[in-house]
Amino acid sequence: MARQAQAETVYKVADLFRERCLKEQKSLLWPDKNAWTLDHLDALWDAFIGHPDEGKRSFMEKWRDQLAGLPPDVHRVAVDA
Repeated sequence: MARQAQAETVYKVADLFRERCLKEQKSLLWPDKNAWTLDHLDALWDAFIGHPDEGKRSFMEKWRDQLAGLPPDVHRVAVDA
């Protein structure tokens, strides 16, 4: 893949995301938390894709309601993503 010199910082963060989240199953922003598990990913998928909120409210209002009641690690995955 061709790399853009001015985007080196983006590549570094992408590498960190791939290593920490996808390989180690840890949160990008909370590296001491094992947030990226299949259960947490399934819960996040179900919250957003399985139960879409197509209303006219703001993204943050919808986000709050869709993640309400879910474990903190699901919130961490959502923030990392």
